[in-house]
Amino acid sequence: MAFLNDGQIMRIDKIIDRLNIQNDLNFPETSIIEAAKSLGISLKIAKFKEDDIAGVLDYGEENKNPIIFVSELDSEKKRNFTIAHEIGHLLLHPNNGVRLKVDRHNFQNLTTKDITEEEADYFAAALLTPAHKVKEIRFKSRMYEWDLINFCSDYFNVSKSVIANRLKWINP
Repeated sequence: MAFLNDGQIMRIDKIIDRLNIQNDLNFPETSIIEAAKSLGISLKIAKFKEDDIAGVLDYGEENKNPIIFVSELDSEKKRNFTIAHEIGHLLLHPNNGVRLKVDRHNFQNLTTKDITEEEADYFAAALLTPAHKVKEIRFKSRMYEWDLINFCSDYFNVSKSVIANRLKWINP
């Protein structure tokens, strides 16, 4: 669950709105792969030496021609989230002279999670699962919570944990 304040959430939501309008993105109809390509980001599926690596963002030389690497060990749903998460870092967090950003599967201490990771997580979930669509599905379907999570996970092609957190964030 994100520990972001309303101002951070509003700032990220505005960036996503602008991104969607400028690039004619409409999730889930637009795949995250198409979105990355429209932003000039190259994608690679990689075998990392360490199994706990989810993704790597190469900001590129002088912030040009960025590349996102995702783990071949992860499911498509997890890779989709990782790609969106890394796009979040690219748009929200300038590289500050660092060329590579490595993200790991690390859920051990969520209370001290870096704020940049929280923002990138929120960005990814909000980009891939637009609030108005989640609310519409919830309202029209009248499904029980677990059925709603399962349905939305398949519909948006993200993990169940992403949907469970998203439902808490948007609180329709």
